[in-house]
Amino acid sequence: MKLDREILKLGKRFEIESPHVEHVASQALEIFDGFFPDLGISKRDRELLSAAACLHDIGYASDSRNHVEEGARILLEHPLTAFSSNDWKTVVAIVLLHRRDWRKALNHELVAGFPEQRKSLALQLGAILRIADGLDHGHVQDAEIVSCRRQKAADRIDVRCGWYTGNIPWAQGKADLWQEVFGRPLEIRGTGKPADSPVMASVRKTLYAQYDIMRDNVPGMRLGEAPECLHDYRVAMRRFRAALKMFRACLRETSATELDARLGTLSDALGPVRDEQVWLQLIESGEVEALLRTAPGGAEYIGEERRRVGEVEKRVPGIIDSPACLETMDMMNRLLRVELPVRLRKESPKTVKREAACRLGRLLERLYRIDEATMQESEEQLHEIRKLCRRGRYYAEFATVVPGKDIPQLRRHLKAIATSLGQVRDVALHLQRIEGMPFYVPFPEYLLPLQRCGRERFSKHWKKIHKPAFRRKVMKQLNRNGKKSAKS
Repeated sequence: MKLDREILKLGKRFEIESPHVEHVASQALEIFDGFFPDLGISKRDRELLSAAACLHDIGYASDSRNHVEEGARILLEHPLTAFSSNDWKTVVAIVLLHRRDWRKALNHELVAGFPEQRKSLALQLGAILRIADGLDHGHVQDAEIVSCRRQKAADRIDVRCGWYTGNIPWAQGKADLWQEVFGRPLEIRGTGKPADSPVMASVRKTLYAQYDIMRDNVPGMRLGEAPECLHDYRVAMRRFRAALKMFRACLRETSATELDARLGTLSDALGPVRDEQVWLQLIESGEVEALLRTAPGGAEYIGEERRRVGEVEKRVPGIIDSPACLETMDMMNRLLRVELPVRLRKESPKTVKREAACRLGRLLERLYRIDEATMQESEEQLHEIRKLCRRGRYYAEFATVVPGKDIPQLRRHLKAIATSLGQVRDVALHLQRIEGMPFYVPFPEYLLPLQRCGRERFSKHWKKIHKPAFRRKVMKQLNRNGKKSAKS
């Protein structure tokens, strides 16, 4: 079809992420087909939704930070001939609405100028696109819609996910527009047991997803566009390393061990830059900036810090374009495209469920040996616990194929512990900086409650994972599913 060829050509021109947008389009049309008779939308509007879904991330390659607005600009400059002018503007408006805060799209001059009927259609189709986009939040195309149905009190979508269950809560979070325009809540529920799969195929998919995130953020880091690019790059790198550690038994005779060491060195090089960005974000936040501006020289200090952090950020291109970093990225690419495909042809009988359960169980045994009552709560020890819990959280994500409700609960507790201890560490670093300030600002009165809150939240979730009943249930599930893996 001419329309399909036009969409494919435009997407290719702007380096769109084809697997993601094609999967989102498929999910969006399933939702449309499942609900359209009851939602007051016409069958002919299906093409508008399909085009918007296929092109919703077209601005990402050129401006990842503002990819929604950039995508709208690109689409307005390159309309498809298969659509009338008004229909094409509706497609662009649907794309604008897939952003996290859809209300901001209403202020865009395009949407603001719509007549009410066209704006209502864009909002309805935008509500569907938001759900479909959320269902591939992990960008690994592992969510499958099982059913769409209208119940008495709410609409409902049942979804089966693979290893990444974060798709469902993310899609649920983007269901706010659905309720706004259709006047009914939408429930998105996981159904059925996630499919188990051969371990090497799952490892490759997991690693590839993180490699893609790292690679996609390199242009933004090189140009210094946004602190989020460095943050997302480092998070993906941590997940990549966590997967290497979790599945290291399956990755013997590959470059995984050397690659993990190289990524550790790269993380150490980028960490101080990220710390500086976090500091700048603190002093630019509303309440803290207001405190600073009350002090003599405070406004000048903010300006100086902005310039100083800007100079620190200039190190990033030199790090990511260094021979060592480029060689590391080449090694990652080779592992994914050469070494692992060879291993796939020699796949062991192990499944990801067994391997993940075994490795997560061993990590939890280490955590359970730490007693909160006797631990030395030094900053160094808490930081080590934080790293262990963060890795455990990633392990728990990789272990989502293990049946039972306790593994997702464990993941949430481990995430809360890691986040809380990260807050404690950040405050400690901020307090050290304050000592060197050339003037007095009552920062401690602002920061110390944040530190106390972080410690209290840490203690709360630490106690929860150590509750005997919860601990027994988690270990029972992991031991039952990892038993064969441990023997193999």
